[in-house]
Amino acid sequence: MVDNLVNTFKCPDCSSTVSEQAVEIMWTAGLNINIDIECPKCQKHSMIRAQMLSLELPIKDIQMKEEEINSKKIEELQKKLEEIEKFKGHVEDMKSNKENDVLIKDSEIIELNKNLKSNNVSMSELFGE
Repeated sequence: MVDNLVNTFKCPDCSSTVSEQAVEIMWTAGLNINIDIECPKCQKHSMIRAQMLSLELPIKDIQMKEEEINSKKIEELQKKLEEIEKFKGHVEDMKSNKENDVLIKDSEIIELNKNLKSNNVSMSELFGE
């Protein structure tokens, strides 16, 4: 409860946050608790009165739900990993195909163009268009 106060409390006057040292439990009676919080910035005091409730939680149900959630998360992560592996495979295929493809270099195109011009042959004649 004190941790929650420290994490969420902001001074109503200056909006400063507080540390655990600024929280003082004044008294408890039964299920009631009074807490004093002193703002470290403006030194104003805030009084908080809380009442604790006892709840019985079905722990077995909570554990079952956690297990269901965890198994669903694991399945989702496994699917994502499979997709990543497939993608990696596609990338590797593309790399190997690129290495095996016959590529025409710019220098070869320039040389071909020079040879065509020197023999008075146009590109359309070369390709029969």
